[in-house]
Amino acid sequence: MKPSRASAKGTRRIYIATNNGDISGGENMMFSIAHALRDSGREATIVGPSSPGDTVARARAEGFDVVELAASSRRDYLLKLTLFGIRHRRDWVWCNGLVPSFAMSLHPRRIVHLHQIPVGFQRLLARVASFGARARLVPSHFAAQEVTGFQAFPNWVPRVEATPRSAGPTNNPTLRIGFMGRISTLKGVVTLAAAVRRVQENGLTVELHLSGGSAHVSDEESRRVEQALDDLPEGTVVRHGFIAPRDFYPTIDVLCVPSEWGEVFGLVAAEAMSARMPLVVSDDGGLPDVVGNHHEWVYPARDSEALAHTLENLHHVMTEDPLRLSQATHMSYERWAERLSPGAGAVRTRELADRLHLPFTSRAERNRP
Repeated sequence: MKPSRASAKGTRRIYIATNNGDISGGENMMFSIAHALRDSGREATIVGPSSPGDTVARARAEGFDVVELAASSRRDYLLKLTLFGIRHRRDWVWCNGLVPSFAMSLHPRRIVHLHQIPVGFQRLLARVASFGARARLVPSHFAAQEVTGFQAFPNWVPRVEATPRSAGPTNNPTLRIGFMGRISTLKGVVTLAAAVRRVQENGLTVELHLSGGSAHVSDEESRRVEQALDDLPEGTVVRHGFIAPRDFYPTIDVLCVPSEWGEVFGLVAAEAMSARMPLVVSDDGGLPDVVGNHHEWVYPARDSEALAHTLENLHHVMTEDPLRLSQATHMSYERWAERLSPGAGAVRTRELADRLHLPFTSRAERNRP
């Protein structure tokens, strides 16, 4: 283990233990939490494996102290985390995922923060990991209903600085529908393709713009998705590959989030709200929590006919009542600002830290070189 400067004897510290050495959604949220703690006057040290080393490298780049555990496999990392917890029983550990939560099951000052709903054997591990924890967190009220004993601690996303195409002139005859994420059945791409076909059959010119890829999607699932896309008329599908929201939004009129897998949070929807992007979502998982009860364009997951009707309704509002569309997207933006923005996340983090009496960083440590 490479020691941190922050392990001063006699001083309680805050450690955040990552679930993975590479970076995905949970790790991005971990860094958001670390920055929120820093803004509240509490400095956190990031704990992660040596391989993959992406997480610890980013932590150093962002100015955080790091404890790098010599581990290159999940088993090694679990063992090293357990030993780390034994050595740091006086300190606080924010367990960012099931791996550190289970490894630190006996730690007396731990926060268990799950970013996915555990299934199968993971449910037992989560039950063991959460016993005696000072706080048990999941990203949405939907997830809190699915995982007994946990409270909603919604994720947050920075504002996307982009101007949606629909913010311009509304007399363009083509409706450009956007999708961002993994191109898979669980993300609803097959249902979306069927809905696009229905809208086209009803006389509307439609383009389907895809941003994302098919990593971690089985060959069989990919074939099913590609068949659904190939069945659309030539020129309908426009593939952008991996592209940032700020670059994608100006090319589309509406973003569709047609998830069908039990979406735990709905990051793509939250990002769209921050940019006042017209948004259609399924009622899957935590998506209704994200958009709120006021949102007009929500349809039953897996129902391509309902999705087609929702898209047609939004297009009608877009072309015939742009003021109503502007008011709707502004309401979504306000919801993002109040609940899902970095400012809102900082408030949630500070309130939790205050309730748990997490230690503040001394002035000397804050000013160290």
